[in-house]
Amino acid sequence: MPRWAIVMVSIGGNDLIQALPSLSDAELDAFPRLVRGALERLAHAKLFVANVYDPSFGDDSNNFLGVDPGIARRAHRRVNEILAAETARVGGCLVDLHSHFLSGKPSWFTRQIEPSLVGASEVRRAFLDEIVRTNAAAEL
Repeated sequence: MPRWAIVMVSIGGNDLIQALPSLSDAELDAFPRLVRGALERLAHAKLFVANVYDPSFGDDSNNFLGVDPGIARRAHRRVNEILAAETARVGGCLVDLHSHFLSGKPSWFTRQIEPSLVGASEVRRAFLDEIVRTNAAAEL
């Protein structure tokens, strides 16, 4: 079946990151099914799915969650692993916001976690780079 559109998916990173430390194993276990169901509905399109960035730039001294960063990082890593696996399963392309933002600058954020205008442009840049890299627009 031809793909008639490019679809870009980004889970609300700021909301998810704030919730990660309090998610139970059962809630994290349900996440793959939820992601799978959503992505399967979009499989008709050339699909680009972003993983979740780390607004601390990988530096635990920038921890603003008020919880053990190890707990938050384990949950964050698990969510990103799920997003990568489910994206690959439906033949989509993973947009690695996590890696991109690890090399970012504080100016990419406002209030620690919310992307600034520059940060939002960096999200768009990461998607555009993957679209261009995969030559997705030419395939439509």
